[in-house]
Amino acid sequence: MAEPMSEIIAPQPQRAGQEPASAAPADGAVQPSMNEVSKLYRRSSQFLGGQIALFLLGLVSFPILARMFSVAEFGLIALVQNTIAVAVVFSKSGLQHAVQRFYKENAVSKAPGALRRYYSSLFFGAAGAGLAITLIFLLSLWLLPHNLVSPPLQRLLGYASALIFIRSVQSMISNLLQVEGKAKAFTVLQLGIKAATIALTVLLLVTWQTAPTVFFVGMILVEASTVLLMLPYLRRRRILAAGGFDRHLLRVAMAFGLPMMATEICWLILDSGDRFLVQGFLGARALGYYAAAYNISSYIREALSAPVYLALFPICMELWIIKGKQATQEFLSRLMDHFILAGVGLVCAVSVVARDAIHILASPKFLESHRLLPYLLIGQVISAVSMFPRISLLIHKRTLAMARAVFLGGLLNILLDIFLLPRLGLLGAAIGTLGAYMFSTLLFTWESQRLLPLKMRWAAWTRYVVVGAASWTIVSQLTLEKVYVDLAIKGAMSLTLYFGTLWLVDQKVRDLADVFFRTLFGFRTTPELT
Repeated sequence: MAEPMSEIIAPQPQRAGQEPASAAPADGAVQPSMNEVSKLYRRSSQFLGGQIALFLLGLVSFPILARMFSVAEFGLIALVQNTIAVAVVFSKSGLQHAVQRFYKENAVSKAPGALRRYYSSLFFGAAGAGLAITLIFLLSLWLLPHNLVSPPLQRLLGYASALIFIRSVQSMISNLLQVEGKAKAFTVLQLGIKAATIALTVLLLVTWQTAPTVFFVGMILVEASTVLLMLPYLRRRRILAAGGFDRHLLRVAMAFGLPMMATEICWLILDSGDRFLVQGFLGARALGYYAAAYNISSYIREALSAPVYLALFPICMELWIIKGKQATQEFLSRLMDHFILAGVGLVCAVSVVARDAIHILASPKFLESHRLLPYLLIGQVISAVSMFPRISLLIHKRTLAMARAVFLGGLLNILLDIFLLPRLGLLGAAIGTLGAYMFSTLLFTWESQRLLPLKMRWAAWTRYVVVGAASWTIVSQLTLEKVYVDLAIKGAMSLTLYFGTLWLVDQKVRDLADVFFRTLFGFRTTPELT
């Protein structure tokens, strides 16, 4: 739930470029940071249930779709989804980031109607941009020659183009729920969309025809219905009004959001550009293998990082405005270490069971993609780590620096793919993605260290990697006959060996386990000294 206005301490006016004053003395920074860590775990846990449910829904739908479509059709669906994703970035115009950045400032503002102007300006601005980009996309698609886009692909893109406008509006609703701390409403919305899309799509595929077009028809019907159902809710809250539209506020939001849009476009190039190159170099069947491994790694990354990020940025903005630089710095540094600890363990566990996971989730016809999964997941986790330095850049409104880091990472991904795909095949694309994600994360870190330096625990991170590699080496020697048993036992053994060893040798890991379990479950993992 969002915090009441009366409980938010309004920041004192500051001069341009002046840092917020810290509310705590230097020697008291650690304790407030631990309080915020506990708050983050509590808020993350509210999002975690929904994200786990989304993850499980993805694991349910993925095997169904992988078995209903051929490998080539699966690759074609992935290609259309990524093309629409690029258009959606233009339609949102970066305003979803402006929602995150400017909410707290408007929430504490004493100006009458500040929140209504904030909501109305961003919502109507996103809707207008979404409609314009949808029409431009359709016109461009109609004008493209058939030698560039085949008629079947053109028809499929035409159907899917409706998602451009729908998702620009849907994004505003989701982000507003997130920044207000309405975790339950946010989770219900996300779960409802996912579950209804799976149910309707499978129903249409079974009763109508098994074709990629039907896949997108089901998606459009569900997402459009969701937006229509949410509009009365927004009107009842009286936060949307045509008279509340403020062109000046929208211009300010666009000035912040457009560089973020450029960042998001570059991010899509970094994240999805390799699909187009795989299609061009190796064909649709190879793209199907690659998309299967990439989808699984994306599901795992979202399950790990989404609950953290959904709670992280609002807390960081609150810390920055109310307590200042030192508290924010301490908080981000601590959470980055926690995230790397969990990420390394997850990568090692998934690497041990990669073959079994592909066999179960995507079916044996996709088994060739299992060797790609560890490389792609390592890249995804490294990319997720970049959320911590990126928050520093967002706070300081250094959106051009963010765009530059992602652009250079995307450019490197393309160059590596062009060089490696003809030589290593699909493995070259996976290695290229890993290298590009690592490069962009390093650039984010370098840019942010000049603004909000985070503490780098290199010795601890090396220890995590060494223990993780040892657990992978030990557990990978075990082979069981049944695929499901093999996945469950080896995965559990890898995680137990990794976290158990670190709990024994690292005091900070024991302290973290104690905070985690005390916050979420109300008991300590270590006895309290008296």
